[in-house]
Amino acid sequence: LAGSGSMAKKRLKIEVPFRIFATLKLGFMQNKKIFVDSPSGETPVVEPSGATAVAGNASPQDPSKPKKKRKGLLWVLVVCMVLVAFGVAIWMFNREAKIYPPAQIIKDAVTDIDGNTYDAVQIGKQMWMAENMRATRDCDGNEIAIGSENTTRTPYRYCPNDDPKNVEKYGYLYNWEAAKRVCPKGWHLPTDDEWKQLEMAAGMSQTDADKSNDWRGNIAANLCGDDGWNPSFKANAAGNKSASGRNATGFSALPAGFYLGTSDSFGDRAYFWSTVKDKSSSLYGRYLHWRVAGVYRYDAHKYYGFSVRCVRD
Repeated sequence: LAGSGSMAKKRLKIEVPFRIFATLKLGFMQNKKIFVDSPSGETPVVEPSGATAVAGNASPQDPSKPKKKRKGLLWVLVVCMVLVAFGVAIWMFNREAKIYPPAQIIKDAVTDIDGNTYDAVQIGKQMWMAENMRATRDCDGNEIAIGSENTTRTPYRYCPNDDPKNVEKYGYLYNWEAAKRVCPKGWHLPTDDEWKQLEMAAGMSQTDADKSNDWRGNIAANLCGDDGWNPSFKANAAGNKSASGRNATGFSALPAGFYLGTSDSFGDRAYFWSTVKDKSSSLYGRYLHWRVAGVYRYDAHKYYGFSVRCVRD
């Protein structure tokens, strides 16, 4: 009996640490607390769900509480992200769209050789026509024929969307040979530098104005009239009729499109001619698109048919 008691004590000494170790290991793997010895002497119990409770009057840990906290933090993060995105959108909208006083339109300020009259507007230090040219003759009285082809040799004019009814509002499209001769006396086809002055007066930076073959600035809506443009919701795009700076300059660009074998992009785009200071200079046209907030400056081919705006000498 004495021997058997001694053996039982030895077995107890071995089994108790082993059970404690096993219980601790199980609790560690399940990331739960294990109470080996509670003040009341209660035995730890590992619940089937993985929660640990003390036998008696204790209850398992509630696993839903941390999830509620995580859900709350997630909603706060989502709200913050939405507010930041909204702030960025507002900043982008107003980045270059300045609020101008109403443009001072001068009614019937210009008369062409056919007797057509045009409104004009002061933009910065320049006086611009606020309508597209629609003369059928050049400033010397020579007839500009209606064209059915694209050429750089003969002056031609073309009807927007191939429809003569559009001429009264949108003017004619001219190839460059006609464009450089059609402005009335005292007015001229603008140079590339004069276009830049207009764009900077509308809010474009000098850095953007000097870029070529690229969309520049964020001012298209400031230059565009309401009529004819396909609608766009992009901030400051040519087709965005609710833009804060809509036609703030009074330039009133209209989407007459262009001519290349046939009329194209009516309602979508506006193209304008410029002239050059000398033979070595590039001929940079201007291009507005209904879905774009920038103004494109690019090397123009002289056989295209574009709209003409004139600036006062």
